[in-house]
Amino acid sequence: MKNLKLARIGSKNGMFGRVDSLNPMFGKKHSEESIEKIKDARALQIINPMQGRHHSEETRKKLSEASKKRIGYRHSEKTKRKISNSNMGHAVSDSVKKRLSNFHTGLKASEGARKKMSASRLKYIKKLGNNFFIKFNYGHRTEYNGKTFRSSWEAKFAKVLDDLKIVWQYEPMLEIPYGLYFPDFYLNDLNLYVEIKGYWRNDARIKFDQASEIYPLILLTHEELKMLGIFDYENIFDRESFIKKLIEIMT
Repeated sequence: MKNLKLARIGSKNGMFGRVDSLNPMFGKKHSEESIEKIKDARALQIINPMQGRHHSEETRKKLSEASKKRIGYRHSEKTKRKISNSNMGHAVSDSVKKRLSNFHTGLKASEGARKKMSASRLKYIKKLGNNFFIKFNYGHRTEYNGKTFRSSWEAKFAKVLDDLKIVWQYEPMLEIPYGLYFPDFYLNDLNLYVEIKGYWRNDARIKFDQASEIYPLILLTHEELKMLGIFDYENIFDRESFIKKLIEIMT
């Protein structure tokens, strides 16, 4: 019955559910090779049921409209459990894992496809604003004054700016040759962009270097933040001294 159960999974023919002699597999067992083939076929079907097929223009429009409504949507805990339970026991064989691993090897998106992906990402960024990064990006979140920051350093820097009555914006969008760049702060009164960094990701340095050649941008590491008194409020400068220190760092 174990092998019969495996054969029935995903079956759509007239023998589905039959456990008598009308089923050609009744009383028989699949070979190990057949079992592996069934597993592979089932796994590939689960991964891409539309493989080799194309949606009609009408269906694509419906999917597009449905997708727009789901921006920012999250499954309930109950739905997550259902999805998790439905996939239990669906083991993928080593051969399928290897094919999936090599599926995109050597493939590159066309120039047109890259422009479409860039335009789509930019549209979502403009629509969701800072929530786009809160949902999809990484970092240690810190709340201050009703706003979510990526690190405690940024939150402390924002508090100092508020205490010194310095107007600021969080993560403004800049265009650079690499694509889009979002420095941590823009200080309106000083026309100055600020990047706070304790750790560099692979692409972060490239973006910073390109942006600093185009925009008035400074980098604040732990050493500069300490010098500005961010970690010790008793040593905070007055507004004029603080601005002077920022200018010294920039030059």
